[in-house]
Amino acid sequence: MRDIKIGSIWVEKSKTIGKYVWRMRYENPITFKEEKISVTLTSKSKQAGNQAKSLMLDKIKHKLEKQSTIVDTPSEFILFSDVIDIWLEDQVRKIKHSTLMTRTRYCNILKRDFKDKQIGEFSPLMIQRYFNKMPYTRRTLMTYFGIFKQIMDFAFRLDFIKVDMMKKVKLSVPPITLEDINKESKKLFSYDELKQIFSLMIRPDCHRNAMILEFLFLTGLRYGELASLTWQDYFLKEKYIHVNSTLDYSGGGVTVKRHTTPKTLASNRKVYLSKRAIEIIDFFEFDNNRLLLNANHFVNYGYIFPSRTGNPVSWRDLGRSFKMFGERAGFDKKFTPHSLRHSHITYLVESGANQVAIMERVGHSDPTITTRIYTHTTDKMREKLVGMIDNPD
Repeated sequence: MRDIKIGSIWVEKSKTIGKYVWRMRYENPITFKEEKISVTLTSKSKQAGNQAKSLMLDKIKHKLEKQSTIVDTPSEFILFSDVIDIWLEDQVRKIKHSTLMTRTRYCNILKRDFKDKQIGEFSPLMIQRYFNKMPYTRRTLMTYFGIFKQIMDFAFRLDFIKVDMMKKVKLSVPPITLEDINKESKKLFSYDELKQIFSLMIRPDCHRNAMILEFLFLTGLRYGELASLTWQDYFLKEKYIHVNSTLDYSGGGVTVKRHTTPKTLASNRKVYLSKRAIEIIDFFEFDNNRLLLNANHFVNYGYIFPSRTGNPVSWRDLGRSFKMFGERAGFDKKFTPHSLRHSHITYLVESGANQVAIMERVGHSDPTITTRIYTHTTDKMREKLVGMIDNPD
């Protein structure tokens, strides 16, 4: 084993109560790059520091042994699963933690499907047949294909393979069916439909969820954007909220309270509020104070829309309430918090808003996303169109 040059060692308080994260810098003797490694312990004592150092050195040695094996192995004999691991390591600094977690899940399926395959065994025909047999929806197929292509492009760039195979592979997706169109339409709600659902959510805990769901519809926010909003992001006099972060609940849930930058540059924006949206914020200001005074389990972390414990409201809890009362109201729909974002865009289209204004409001950087939602016509839009034909003047 080559010598490992150790740098600084320090300890940080973990976001998990009673635990501490020990970190260490070191120079990778294979890549000659400075890297960091960490372990989590229940103490920050000097004895724990020695234990942490030993554990971190073991982790480094294990990592270097694997890297040495890959370096010393002829490129065509390297396992595809090892290439995936190297690609994921390369992604760490480029993408958000939540995106990395999502890609890792897809990569685990690819590792399973190509368990003992060496990268040199791959051919365009093998890859083409693999994707032709995939039994997934259009969107899932495209996601798998996109990740697979990035991995193979990475392998080609680093000379693991000598041929740019993905130039020869074309993804064959099933045609859009009437069933697909109907599925998309089930994600859209009119305000009247939502009011019917919210009117059933009268218990105190359900009522808070109803107000949050209504706010999502009125603003078009993504769940993570709403969940991360604090009172510092609310400007009452100017009547807007400043969306400047999103809640990353991957790898620990909402209690970790990990905030990251918004999805795109366009997502960092001001969202101006209607009277009803301001009324909802006023309700939460009052009800949060009520919980703070009367509920022992409520902690004020400064969120506008917290759960009854003070933590950011959870996606799962919102979705469960929405589905339960939506079905109770008799609707055959797709009940997810994100469907309210699409419903908001459709509502703006029905009201005659132009595409540029809509994109700015909802933080879309790519017009094709907004356009795709534009294509789902509603009954109100059809009636308006017929009215224009009946009254050409």
